[in-house]
Amino acid sequence: MASSFAGVPSVRATWSQHVLIGGVLATAAVVSWSALIGGADMDPGVDAQLFVGMWLAMVGAMMLPTIEPMVAAHFALTRPLPGVVRAERAAAFVVPYLLLWSSAGVLALAVRTIALDRPVVGAVLIAAAGFYQLGALKEACLRSCRSPLSFFLRYGAGAGSWVGTLRLGLRHAVLCFGCCVGLMVALVVAGAIELTWMAALGLLMPLEQIHPHGRPRPRPAALVLPSLPPAPPSGPIDRP
Repeated sequence: MASSFAGVPSVRATWSQHVLIGGVLATAAVVSWSALIGGADMDPGVDAQLFVGMWLAMVGAMMLPTIEPMVAAHFALTRPLPGVVRAERAAAFVVPYLLLWSSAGVLALAVRTIALDRPVVGAVLIAAAGFYQLGALKEACLRSCRSPLSFFLRYGAGAGSWVGTLRLGLRHAVLCFGCCVGLMVALVVAGAIELTWMAALGLLMPLEQIHPHGRPRPRPAALVLPSLPPAPPSGPIDRP
């Protein structure tokens, strides 16, 4: 790690930093939840524009709260920089995360299109998402996401530059994607905007990441996901 960002204490965010960053992310999540609740009666089907809007709101509602520990740790790591620059770097750290999950919406739409017309495929995907919860790849991603300290001690040497910040953000985005992709696939196949399931899995995601080290067996989602019913075949889209 670069000498200006050396030392374990430098990657430990203060309580006030957690409150500030958590407040910003929580506000964005609340806005996203409001959009989802307001559109709860709309079925996006395979309408690309409506689905992408719902997908982005779902990412904001479910995913943004999970990254608070990483963003706070990055903010603490850049302590040697001026305050405004630190805030800009924190925003830059989040940009690859938002871009990756936004791009994943295109893949999600393709998966949903197939699953709506082929219920058997949908059922297989939901079962696969459950098995993924117990897999080694999921566990490897979770280990990195559970420990911001280890993540930045291992990869944070370039945190003092813009390029380094973006690279760190992309690495974190990929790890987070690996943690949550199974749950998101299950939601997309099952209906994508079922608020009850979204709330339950939205709570499960951060709980998985703050679970003490050591693999919980079995993971709750691995048992719950197979009970998700595939979405019914697509039909005409009703708009209010």
